[in-house]
Amino acid sequence: MKLVSEGSVNKSGLEFSDKIGEILHDASFELENRTEILLFTAIRTELWHKVIWPALEAGTTVIFTRNWLSMITYQGFGNKFNYQRILKFNKMVMAPGYIRPDKTFLLVADQEKTRQRIIDRASGCLNSDAFKTRGDEFRALVNEGYQMILDNPDGDFNVIGIDASKAKYDVINQIVSHL
Repeated sequence: MKLVSEGSVNKSGLEFSDKIGEILHDASFELENRTEILLFTAIRTELWHKVIWPALEAGTTVIFTRNWLSMITYQGFGNKFNYQRILKFNKMVMAPGYIRPDKTFLLVADQEKTRQRIIDRASGCLNSDAFKTRGDEFRALVNEGYQMILDNPDGDFNVIGIDASKAKYDVINQIVSHL
């Protein structure tokens, strides 16, 4: 089994992806939404071709901590950009196995629980995370995007919702029950 992260605080192991992730998550940069979309796509393309696909070809189970659905919710809903354009763009540039993995789990918790976890994780961090400092309105829009994805399980998204308001081991057990 291989765990793959996409950069920023969680390192992917690919220098390019990690550096771009640091830029994307650095609150001192104010990037245009389209720039964020292109940079996240670049990170995920590199990870797909250099880490994920080779691992899958070798018969390894891969757990990827983020995928293009985050882009639908953050850059689409959160930044009020037409998510259908993001969907079309990703389908055009990414491999089909990346767009429709075998299973996608979406960890769901109410907005207050999510907000508290962000605050807890941020304590002790030296840099502010650009996406965690955008405020409650942004997070509400992101949650709206995730809800739209959950409400469309047979469409473009193929997602299983997991109740993340529970304790860590209960969340893990929910995921394992779907494997």
